[in-house]
Amino acid sequence: MADEPRDIEFRVSGMHCDGCEQALSMVLRQHASVESVEADARSGTVRVTVRGEVDPATLKERIYSAGYDVE
Repeated sequence: MADEPRDIEFRVSGMHCDGCEQALSMVLRQHASVESVEADARSGTVRVTVRGEVDPATLKERIYSAGYDVE
C-alpha cells in the first residue's frame, strides 16, 4: 500500500561528523513525504523513512545538493 511507511537506504560519502549527519538529515526532512532520517557518518549510510510515492532519485538530488556523494 502506498501509504505504508517504507525505508530507503543510501550509501553516502563525505559525511565525517555529527554536524554532517544533522545537516543531511535536515535537508532530507524538508521533503514532504519524509517521516524520519537516520544518518550515520561511521557507516556512511542514510536510512530515510518515507510515506507515499517517493522517487529515490529525488532524495538523491537532495543529498547531492547538500554537498555529499551518493551511490
